[in-house]
Amino acid sequence: LVDIITAFLALPIVGLRLSLGSKVARENWRRWVEVLKGVRSLIGLYPDEKQRGAGKPGITGLVHISRPESLSSQTIEHLNDYYVDEYSLALDIEILLKQLLRRRG
Repeated sequence: LVDIITAFLALPIVGLRLSLGSKVARENWRRWVEVLKGVRSLIGLYPDEKQRGAGKPGITGLVHISRPESLSSQTIEHLNDYYVDEYSLALDIEILLKQLLRRRG
């Protein structure tokens, strides 16, 4: 429910960025629509080879804030497993704050 409310509130902002017409803006728009559809989560897993029964791919997550381009596939899998095993609202808030601070810094 939090994902849907957040996506609904963010759609006007994403829509303004979409009007710029960049490929990145269109990709962001698609991701927010997927959150509204329930296919993606605001904070969730990074795509990897492992099939999990829990968790959805996220716009951001533990792997995302850890610079996934510099991580091995085993590290990505470990961070995704940690997120699923230790999931809590506090962990989601921590990830979201780190993502926001990383973008501003």
